[in-house]
Amino acid sequence: MCARAWDFLVKQQVRILPQGDWKHWRQPILGGWGFSTAEQAWPVSDTAGEAFLAVLAVRGARCTASCPVMPDEHIFDAVEFLLTYQNGDGGWATYENCRGWAWYELLNPSEAFGDIMIDYSYVECSASAMKALASFSKDFPGHRRAEIQA
Repeated sequence: MCARAWDFLVKQQVRILPQGDWKHWRQPILGGWGFSTAEQAWPVSDTAGEAFLAVLAVRGARCTASCPVMPDEHIFDAVEFLLTYQNGDGGWATYENCRGWAWYELLNPSEAFGDIMIDYSYVECSASAMKALASFSKDFPGHRRAEIQA
């Protein structure tokens, strides 16, 4: 179970950026994990945080000894992903940073889905990202230490 799960998580980290104009309109995605697969290429902060936490928990464990190693570069990309998704209020949103103003909500055409025009910070996303970064800091205490502790 552990080796198969490890293999799945390693393969589903976004490692290849999609082609096209996405880079002009989206958050950086390299190093994240999404709801489904890497090909979906739409990572989310809480999913990435939880997947990263699982990777850190079993990285180097006996059950993954025969599995391909996840290079440190991929680990550091996950940290970069999580750090770039932190909002100015200290929390984490889902798909992208909170960009825009509250008045954008006046343009929301949906009555069923309120407060969807910009991506706000959420407790679940923030907790997942913080747990993962705290766990990472134990294994790599010198890497981006000041940013993680700030």
